[in-house]
Amino acid sequence: SVTGSAADLPTLVKFEDFTSTMLASLDAGGGNLRFSSDLAGATQLACEVVKFTKATGDVVWVKVPSVSSGALIYVWGDNTGAVQPAVGAAFGRNAVWSDFEVNYHFNSAGVLIDATGNHDLTQFGSPTSVTGQVGDAVSCAGDYANRFEAVGYKGIAGNSARTVTVWSNSESSQDRGVTTWGADATGERWTVWLQGGKLRTEITGSYKYTNTAVADGTFKRLSSVYDGTTWPAGLTHRTNGTTDVGYTAGSALTVNTGSTEDLIVAGYSNLATVQYGSNDTDEFAIRAFALSADQDLIEYDNQSAVGSWWTATDA
Repeated sequence: SVTGSAADLPTLVKFEDFTSTMLASLDAGGGNLRFSSDLAGATQLACEVVKFTKATGDVVWVKVPSVSSGALIYVWGDNTGAVQPAVGAAFGRNAVWSDFEVNYHFNSAGVLIDATGNHDLTQFGSPTSVTGQVGDAVSCAGDYANRFEAVGYKGIAGNSARTVTVWSNSESSQDRGVTTWGADATGERWTVWLQGGKLRTEITGSYKYTNTAVADGTFKRLSSVYDGTTWPAGLTHRTNGTTDVGYTAGSALTVNTGSTEDLIVAGYSNLATVQYGSNDTDEFAIRAFALSADQDLIEYDNQSAVGSWWTATDA
């Protein structure tokens, strides 16, 4: 069961979610794996196969039209030799993430693909692959020299709503970067980072951070959600899908994020003298709207589940 509901949700399906009968009908690699929202298979759902070896560690994403307790999707196979739709096709990878600005799985170092198809990354330094929350992740060893940039992509500008989500693994005492973009002027640079393990979002000239550390040396799902109204009242932080209620905030300012600097991922820079790298980063995403509390919690539940999240039965 889930709490609340969400629409058009990219939902994780793992090896543990399939029955043995389903797996027997599917090719290794997942070329013939399909999903639908109806029993007849007439309404196909977009999916992305990141890894499908028919073993623990498999990662498949399917965009589910409506997620709530009792929601159903249908799994199709038996078409041996078929291939997944092209990434830009109607039911291909990009369609899963069409509501996102960017989405980086970081399923291995050197794989810098934006699953939306929009803004692939350029790697700096030597990040390494580590075990992540969802498949693999990347470690930048806390060094800003090891980071990623979406060259040519300037992030969300002005006072528009936005949501940054990431699975991050850092220690409670560490200063670590998550993301930053915008210009070096009052109200114009947008940054999310961990200050002594506390989740902090700042604009040039002001800030808001949690009163207690959210980092503890394990992967945490961190969300920085701005509703596009006023700063700092319009900003919410969530950890593992739960709103952080204790916070410290700076002065009220007008958010007017600039569009002159490229998006940095797994790093923090104030364009002056302060720079922080990240530790382990997995499933980083930006959306151009304020993510609802229901959807945030459902995403956390789905991606944090040990073993199966879906209840699977054979037809």
